Amino acid sequence: MDQSQHWVSYPEYIADDSKFASAMQQLQRLGLIFVKDVPDSRSMVEAIATRMGPLRNTFYGSTFDVRTVPQAKNVAYTNQFLGFHMDLMYMNEPPGYQLLHCLENSCSGGESLFADTFSAAKLMKERHPEEYKVLREQRLGYEYRHKDHIYYNERPVFEHDSYTDELRHVNYSPPFQSPLPPCDGKGHDAEPVNKLRDALARFTSIIDNQKRIFELKLNPGDCVIFDNRRIVHARRQFNASVGSRWLAGAYVDTDALLSRFAVCRSQHPYVWTKKAKKELAANNRDNK
Repeated sequence: MDQSQHWVSYPEYIADDSKFASAMQQLQRLGLIFVKDVPDSRSMVEAIATRMGPLRNTFYGSTFDVRTVPQAKNVAYTNQFLGFHMDLMYMNEPPGYQLLHCLENSCSGGESLFADTFSAAKLMKERHPEEYKVLREQRLGYEYRHKDHIYYNERPVFEHDSYTDELRHVNYSPPFQSPLPPCDGKGHDAEPVNKLRDALARFTSIIDNQKRIFELKLNPGDCVIFDNRRIVHARRQFNASVGSRWLAGAYVDTDALLSRFAVCRSQHPYVWTKKAKKELAANNRDNK
């Protein structure tokens, strides 16, 4: 991402179909793009999201705010460090894409972190195939339990397509992961649990490697869009006593983006093909 960031201005994203198609091609390829020069309005995140497809409504609302609140029930609404995760893994169909529009970010700290789990999974499969197999076969629980909302789902970390056998989704959200069975020898088989713990630790160590992390501090007027089933995101701790940090968020489902990608590819084949050929040539040069 240090070499291949894709930024598009808000006016071009909204009004220039060719530039929008290029942004969508990059979102499909990288899983992570940025919109800049976004007007200072809470409603802009909806405008950016609905350019791609309908908003995904959840118990957080059709859009939501990420800012510190008293007695927060979710670590996202504090000023604490928030480790790598994907959102809403406890739902039957987690949202496919997430948007975060920065409205205020005058605190010290609060940098956004991103990592590509598909790249990490590929590395793990090549170097640690047995541990990869554990995370492909063993289902983990993800839960959200509060007075008004109780959600629970189970899924493997590496979710493969049943027909092509290709990696389809990565499911990773430690803040909302259910406790693993204790290895105390009392009714639990310690060996499978130990293997699962070791495999999770291995995958986490790959994601947390500084060389695999893309970090930046979002400025007011910046909006990040990323694939929630591929890109994990995190946030560094920030000083909430001086300044403020406020992001407006929204979700769009995978089906909507797959449709948008197909329409952009059909209506702007030159943009899509030109980009693809240019990137292929660049990759070939790098390999040489």
